[in-house]
Amino acid sequence: MQRRTVFLRRLIQARWVVAAAAWLVVSSAALAQRPGTPRPAAPRPAFEPGTSGLPEAPAPDTSLQQDTARVEHIVLRARRAGRTVTLRWAPGTPALWIAGNDSGYVVERLIPSTTRGGAPQRTRLTPQPLRPMPIDRFRERAGANDRYAAIAAQMLYGQSTIPETSSPGYDLILRSSDLTNRHGFALFAADLSAAAADGLALRFVDPDAPEGLVLYTVRMARPSLAAGDTLAGYDPVAAAVAVPAGDTPATEAPEGFEMQPGDGVIHLRWPPGEPGQAFTAFRLERRDGTAGAFQPLHTAPLASITTAEQPFVVFSDSTAQNYRRYTYRLVGLDAFGGASAPAELVAMARDLTPPPAPAMTRTTHVRESTVQIEWSPADGPPAPDLRGYRVGVSGHPDGPFLYAEELLSTSARSATDSRAVSGEPNYYTVAAVDTAGNAAPALAMFVQLVDSVGPSVPTRLAYEARALEGREGLVTLRWRVPPEPDLYGFRVYRANERTHAFALDSRDLVQDTTYADTLDIQTLTRAIYYRVVALDRNYNPSDTTAVIRVVLPDIVPPTAPVFYDATPTDSTVALAWFLSPSEDVARQILRRAVEPDTTWGDLATLRPADSLYTDRAVVRGTRYRYTLVAVDSTGLFSDPATPVQARPYDTGLRPRIAGLHAEPTDTGARLTWQALPGGDFWYVVYRSDNPDAPLRRVANTQQTAEFAERLAPGIYRYAVQVLHRDGGASPLSDPATVEVVARRRP
Repeated sequence: MQRRTVFLRRLIQARWVVAAAAWLVVSSAALAQRPGTPRPAAPRPAFEPGTSGLPEAPAPDTSLQQDTARVEHIVLRARRAGRTVTLRWAPGTPALWIAGNDSGYVVERLIPSTTRGGAPQRTRLTPQPLRPMPIDRFRERAGANDRYAAIAAQMLYGQSTIPETSSPGYDLILRSSDLTNRHGFALFAADLSAAAADGLALRFVDPDAPEGLVLYTVRMARPSLAAGDTLAGYDPVAAAVAVPAGDTPATEAPEGFEMQPGDGVIHLRWPPGEPGQAFTAFRLERRDGTAGAFQPLHTAPLASITTAEQPFVVFSDSTAQNYRRYTYRLVGLDAFGGASAPAELVAMARDLTPPPAPAMTRTTHVRESTVQIEWSPADGPPAPDLRGYRVGVSGHPDGPFLYAEELLSTSARSATDSRAVSGEPNYYTVAAVDTAGNAAPALAMFVQLVDSVGPSVPTRLAYEARALEGREGLVTLRWRVPPEPDLYGFRVYRANERTHAFALDSRDLVQDTTYADTLDIQTLTRAIYYRVVALDRNYNPSDTTAVIRVVLPDIVPPTAPVFYDATPTDSTVALAWFLSPSEDVARQILRRAVEPDTTWGDLATLRPADSLYTDRAVVRGTRYRYTLVAVDSTGLFSDPATPVQARPYDTGLRPRIAGLHAEPTDTGARLTWQALPGGDFWYVVYRSDNPDAPLRRVANTQQTAEFAERLAPGIYRYAVQVLHRDGGASPLSDPATVEVVARRRP
């Protein structure tokens, strides 16, 4: 059956009797404010007072009340086409509508002054207040086929059909509801029919409007009531609207037009629009395909009635055929009875009815995770659109089921599946699938797997170690979880050495991929060893991981080295020591103090295995003290080694001279040699009278690097020595030989 949201099926019969459904408040006309919504501010002219000469719009009166709600204002709209301006207005409440029907409405036109501060040109367009037409004229104006004019007349002049009760209070409620309904139906009819709006005195056409900017005001004339009436003294209520030059733009198409395909039905929906801009009603049409004429889908307009729970106007086309393309056109109807631009969409219903479901007959565990499933088709002839079967598996009888991608043939009655999970419940089903993709699953059947195979080995075992307060350290192990779905947990084992037997360290089953272990790290043991085993739900173990060596945080400094020798020479001090027995020594620092100063300074940084060092930067006679510290891989320093001391001594041996040269002279021999740098020393010359005779001291030359003496002819051998005032002496120089010959007389 086709469900249509229709605001109005038939409101009038031969005698114009309303047969509407039970709507309590139907003020859905776009010009009227819905009951219960916040009251908007009074309309103001689109001019600044004092610049154009136009007065401000009169403020609405608020003295009249209906129940607890104060009287609302008149809402006014305008539309221009050339020099013709059509005005439409609506009283916001039933009480204001009754007052306006009694007093009538006055329409005025104001043209702004072209000079600053000038008075506007004011023209009253209704010499007499506009009041609703009499019933006969109403009938004449509307004609026989204008149903909305007939509705408006019935709402205005029809007799109330509400019976009286014995409760005055309840009677008042019923009459208030009746008045509210009449007000809403009247405004709805005025929106959809110009004749209805004219008959209700809610419309005016100005055929000779100026081409420029114009201001229109509509106000209620003061009611002519008796002094004792409750409405006596009611102030006029007015509204104003500015009409700019140029034609009013055409109404844009409704937005948000959407569809949802169904099985033999297409659901359409759209929002009514923003408040103040909403359409009064809509017209929905359809055509087959994307070409051809559109046909209406309803006889009466679709009213834009929405609620907070259903903020859309909804229409369901149940005459649509599956997989047949349709084009839908939606047109909005505004308060002037005009139609908006159309909004279109293409939709198609589709088959959503699944084929008959098969029945599971047996499930058999074949091996490991493989299960054989058997089923029988549904009773009766197979569905004409049956495409095949799919096997699904789940851990719960009600699913959700994970279906295999493979589509089995329509003749298949069994299949094997390898997605069963060991140690967990496994439920299998088979779904019949049609050509449209609709599936009908059979009732699930349970299968229990026998599991004796453990999971995969955990991978990427890693650690992080850090020191805590006091003696404790924290070791955190991490690993990657194996892929098996029946994985249940892990066990962690620990040993002090790689070759020792590993003991279970985790008392409870670890059901995470991290494990924290606290240890006493104030020990000389620098490493601990771990490995991990995974367990499935049947407690089948995996192989163990590779052993991981965890270097513990170091809070114990290394043991100090021990000196066993410090040997001075005249230019060095040779040091020797026993190394620190700690395994994690990374370097050694040799320190020295020079007496009388007691401050230690770093002399050298040595490798962990260095046990000898020669200090060559020494001065003879100066006493030196040495100590040594070991530094481990974490930067901890050992205590200093017990200091040793040494003082380089003086051997008395001084550098000898070089370059000794002897040459004969006319009277004897002359010696020269390489002079030594200045100092407190002198040279001593040695000579022998023949090459085989011993040398003997012959002269001192102070610091002069030359010597000469008178000699008789012969062969002489010389050598030179350096003597220092501090007692030091050099070895004799290499000898030099000279032959002195007799000088011939002239």
